[in-house]
Amino acid sequence: PVPGSIGHAIKRLTFIKRQFLKAEMWYTFKPEQDRPGLGENDIRAFGFFWDIQDYEYRYFVGARYLNAADGKMQQKWQYLCADAGSANDWGDKGQSAVGLHQNGTEENKVCIKKGIDPQWFGRRYPDGGGDGFIDVPNGFQKLCYNETVDKINWHYFSIVLNMVKREYVELYSVDKVFDLRGLKPTLVDAYPRINGLLNPVVWVEADTNRRAFLFVDSIIISTGK
Repeated sequence: PVPGSIGHAIKRLTFIKRQFLKAEMWYTFKPEQDRPGLGENDIRAFGFFWDIQDYEYRYFVGARYLNAADGKMQQKWQYLCADAGSANDWGDKGQSAVGLHQNGTEENKVCIKKGIDPQWFGRRYPDGGGDGFIDVPNGFQKLCYNETVDKINWHYFSIVLNMVKREYVELYSVDKVFDLRGLKPTLVDAYPRINGLLNPVVWVEADTNRRAFLFVDSIIISTGK
């Protein structure tokens, strides 16, 4: 592992209907127990997001907890949305697979677009932020971290999205509720062949050359009006 290394887990799903969407889980985090010290500031960040595509747009919506950067504790929530100035340095300019039009002719290939896969694309900054994340208003929160590295504490997390409006609704973390209504993710034109995409993703980032772990228990997905 090196600073900035990422562990990433994904479940590839499709949605039934565009409506309110909620994901909730219990989670905990810790560094590898390979040296003395608590290691709380060895974990840069972790988060949850949805990779969604309807018939018009693809977008990433979720939350990132920025824990530490360059050894300094940050302890704040961010939501996924590409910064307006990030287009030139978003990432790999490679091309995706090709889709087909209804008449059988090939569609144009699509390149990586601003806002896609923000967990690893976009520039990173010394304060731990990045082109794909914006601070949640009043989003500072100290999470429970026990007094020895062999102990862990589980935390509750949920996030709600309005798929009709394509906007955030609420982030719930432990005992805090953050009202995100009116905040929107970055929308890009739909990619070929992945209409109905609904991929939940969790990830964790290291801030040092020490492995970082995010443990998740019972992710529950619910929808409704």
